[in-house]
Amino acid sequence: MKKFRVTASYATYCTTEILAENQEEADQIARGLDGGQFSSGDSDGWHIDSVEELPDNLKPAELAFIEAYGTACAEESADTVRAFFMLYDDADAFCEKYGTGAYTSIMDAFQVWQLAIKYQRGIEKIN
Repeated sequence: MKKFRVTASYATYCTTEILAENQEEADQIARGLDGGQFSSGDSDGWHIDSVEELPDNLKPAELAFIEAYGTACAEESADTVRAFFMLYDDADAFCEKYGTGAYTSIMDAFQVWQLAIKYQRGIEKIN
């Protein structure tokens, strides 16, 4: 799963009626009015102006885990594991979208991964 920034706009057209001698005079009068003198009219609806992919900002160790998980476990797709890291602080949101089974599979493997790193660095001892 990738993260995207979507920029949208919403246009609402407002109208008022002005008595004037010609279009130029009506334009000058309209520019001097405040918003309260206009009434809401039709809407042009939402328009998606742009969509841009955002970097996922995953750490090298997380990218390595995604690759290792795909090689050793392969129970969940790489996109699902990537989403796990992007939603790491919101387990409920991850489980709602991908299921508790996916969460448990990835979290169990991730905890083993973290313990292995700690052991390799001498921080954790294996009994």
